[in-house]
Amino acid sequence: MTATSSPRESDFLIAMGEEFGLAICPPVDISEAAPNECDEAISLALGDSVTPELLATLGPADHEKLASAFGSWFECEPPSLEQITKAVTATLVRWPAGSLGD
Repeated sequence: MTATSSPRESDFLIAMGEEFGLAICPPVDISEAAPNECDEAISLALGDSVTPELLATLGPADHEKLASAFGSWFECEPPSLEQITKAVTATLVRWPAGSLGD
């Protein structure tokens, strides 16, 4: 999260971190999968400007990149592509594309 993030952007990032934290355990230890830590792994793969619109456009190669980033960030085996897909889908259920507004 950047210093210029709006409260809605912050809420989105927290929700995204929560959904990924639930989906990627195991192989990530649940005690380590805090929302902010998951957001760091996501930023490692996708950059600092992750939005619902970006998540909605991710393809299989992006999911592989996310899985690899989680494995690197948490120093464990990468989560499966199914786990990453589940996390992306759950995040988009909570925050669909266009939900952040202007």
